[in-house]
Amino acid sequence: MTLEPPPDRELWIRARDGDERAFGELFDRHSRTIYNYCFRRTADWSAAEDLTSVIFMETWRRRAKVRLSTDLLLPWLYGVAANVLNNHRRSLRAASWFGWDVAEVEPVTVRVCEDV
Repeated sequence: MTLEPPPDRELWIRARDGDERAFGELFDRHSRTIYNYCFRRTADWSAAEDLTSVIFMETWRRRAKVRLSTDLLLPWLYGVAANVLNNHRRSLRAASWFGWDVAEVEPVTVRVCEDV
């Protein structure tokens, strides 16, 4: 008898209620996919790691306000990632426009859609 892993929706409900282990399982399940998405957009492994951290911190911060409309968390994570990446690009453009060292620009958090 094999136990099926709990679906994202079940883990998300538990995470929404403050269950850090459930959120950790969601992180383990989706962090590589989100990291790869960030790396493909930035071509920088270090920036991809930082952005992945920002995405999951933002996800944890917003967890109480998000209700999944499907059983999957990944579509919402892609939305958060797209917004974080857009803010990161804007930061890089602003830094270069002002003549700042682009290496010193850190990823910024973003406001995201409440519903998936």
